Amino acid sequence: MKKSNLCNSLLQLNRKGTKQLPLIAFLLLLFCSLIMATIFSSCSNEEYNQEESPVLSRTHFANNSDLDAFIASFDNSYLITKTTLYNEKTSIIDIFKENTAIGSILNENLEFEVADTIYKFSKSGYTIYAIEKAAYKNIKKYLAQEKSILNDIESYPKISFGKYQLEKGILLYYTGNPIIEVTRIPVPIPTRVAQDGRTKVQASFWKSRTVFKSSCGVQVEAWSRENVNTDFTSADTDLELFWDIYFNIPVAPLPSPCQGSKVGHGNIIRQQLYWCSGYYNMNLMSPSHIIGRAKCWDGSWIAANVDK
Repeated sequence: MKKSNLCNSLLQLNRKGTKQLPLIAFLLLLFCSLIMATIFSSCSNEEYNQEESPVLSRTHFANNSDLDAFIASFDNSYLITKTTLYNEKTSIIDIFKENTAIGSILNENLEFEVADTIYKFSKSGYTIYAIEKAAYKNIKKYLAQEKSILNDIESYPKISFGKYQLEKGILLYYTGNPIIEVTRIPVPIPTRVAQDGRTKVQASFWKSRTVFKSSCGVQVEAWSRENVNTDFTSADTDLELFWDIYFNIPVAPLPSPCQGSKVGHGNIIRQQLYWCSGYYNMNLMSPSHIIGRAKCWDGSWIAANVDK
């Protein structure tokens, strides 16, 4: 109503002649200034909170037990057939988001919460920060200086393996390794390309290690292209995955055997075989055999084998 009255007043002033133009211009400028101030004030309130952090909804867990329960339920029902996720230039963070329960809940700032602690993953894919909410306003300077911090990491108090204190309320997790590793065994044929050069497939053993969870599994991945003069992109085809492997697991005195198979449609089938809480390294042991198969454009199949 107030906006309408103001507009009517401006129209009446305009009818009185050009002598009123300076006044009209002043009122218009004042009116626009008030509107813009309201808009920017609204945006500021929407984008930042008292932590001086962008207000992007974070997945919140009341405690570590709730987080562990989520990881367990996620892994039991994880959809392992994807259609348009991977190509050969995928970043570490993208791989982590598609392979892990934690990755699936990260917001645009790569964050989630447990109790009063914000966990933030860096875009590099090598570091994780645990930040008490009261200290969140200080995290920007550490992100900006991450490279120099990592070069001088031993100068910071070491809490435990791969865990350093940057200041009160901010911990840095860093081991020198990426937060997820996809191990591709190069013997004998890591990647198989069809005779017409339009389809290729790769089988691999993968492992993921974070401060929250470590896991391992197998996968088959395929790419295709319409002709040999274009780049490969994620395939959309029938896939098959077979495995008969051994891998080491925490505490177990002998390698753990595992065998099985999976079929699907898309560009990747990924099967998680084992997971546990904490930071552990699980390796493929001998004897192990993995076969990944993909259907080609002409209806034939090609296979990539991993033998150890």
